[in-house]
Amino acid sequence: MKPIVATWIVQDSDEEASFYPQTGMKSSASPRVYEMYWRCVACFFATAFRVTGNTYRFVLYTSVESIPARLQGVLEDCGVHVEQLSSKHLPPKGYFGQWRNQFYILDIIQHMTARDRIADCLVLDSDCLFVSSIETLFERVVTEGVLTYNVGLPADEIINGLTRIQMRDLFGSLRGKSLATPPQYFGGEIFTANASALLRFNAEIEPLWNECLHRASRGEAKLNEEAHFLSYLYLKFCYKDGTANDFIKRIWTQRRYRTGTESDLMLPIWHVPAEKRFGFRDLYPRVLDRGSWFWSLPVDHTWKSHIASLMGIPSPAMGKMTKDLVRSVWGRLTKRA
Repeated sequence: MKPIVATWIVQDSDEEASFYPQTGMKSSASPRVYEMYWRCVACFFATAFRVTGNTYRFVLYTSVESIPARLQGVLEDCGVHVEQLSSKHLPPKGYFGQWRNQFYILDIIQHMTARDRIADCLVLDSDCLFVSSIETLFERVVTEGVLTYNVGLPADEIINGLTRIQMRDLFGSLRGKSLATPPQYFGGEIFTANASALLRFNAEIEPLWNECLHRASRGEAKLNEEAHFLSYLYLKFCYKDGTANDFIKRIWTQRRYRTGTESDLMLPIWHVPAEKRFGFRDLYPRVLDRGSWFWSLPVDHTWKSHIASLMGIPSPAMGKMTKDLVRSVWGRLTKRA
């Protein structure tokens, strides 16, 4: 079976909603949040299709019952298979203040392990873009089993409620064996594994999930979000550190915090979380327009440069900074209104 390249979108009800900082909205149930993520989904699969053609099986996992009409043509043209999948790992209210539906990756892993569809996989957040070949990535997945993206956090920096020092104590408690040093925090924007590793992860999901729920009910430390959950399993299974770093980077692009460098242009995958409201908004109409440069240009340096300019990689031009600032101010004003 062809390897799977996938992303996902979950529709939260008002009761299920939580806070997602990069959207600028207080509630993930806001229609404006869905609009942002649907734009990301369209750009995700369009760039994947342009870069890889029909080499891989594209899958959109979603709890949404119907796809917005304006996106259906793009998904069909790119050969995307839509897999309706309910969310079975939504933590209870009060579990953690942010990222409640991020545990949907656990539902995806369980679904992918069915005998008739298991395959090597690459599952990414929808605010990722493909700009060059991922053939080498899948070659590494075959040999390594799993690739991990080391975000490079200091041991005392809080990430979604835990520092790596606190993760050391928590992971040690979960394993029943103390850790000598703080474990690494691996980004949850990428989960990539071969078929045998998928089965290995699947066997661990329910026991670990139930342990986290028990800890939460007792007010004890637990794995707050999917990256904590996956980081623990990577450690338990002794997967190598940072093996995905040659293929993806979380690139911050806005005026308060920028991490882009020239070397980012050589990566095949860009994760640009701050561009949900900005760069994706500008790329999206090009994706919808079959006569635009996005579809007419060959996938080469010029094509990549156009996308880089819209996303502000390695650094935004003055025109983009001005446009984004105006949009940001206007967004705050309309939100207050």
